[in-house]
Amino acid sequence: MQYELQGPNTAHCFSAGNLPLTSRRSPNMNAKILTFSSNGDKTLLEYDPATADMEEVNNVIAEYEAQTGAQPFDMATGERIEKITREHNEILMVDPIAGG
Repeated sequence: MQYELQGPNTAHCFSAGNLPLTSRRSPNMNAKILTFSSNGDKTLLEYDPATADMEEVNNVIAEYEAQTGAQPFDMATGERIEKITREHNEILMVDPIAGG
């Protein structure tokens, strides 16, 4: 799956699905959204929480959640997240497990 981000802050927020991780990565991209599934882990999105368009980040997560059923969790607290804010630095998208 690839997610294309559009809007004024795309230089500060990008989907790792459509860009190599080494491309346009700045040292300020210290927040990331990871996926966890039976297919393995991967980085879905990296962004700079100070400059990223958080509405755009939440839209990408909502689209991914709608397509896969994965739910976002804060890795620091383990709690389910309804809306990602600048304070969330590591989010884990957990895919549902069949039969569980």
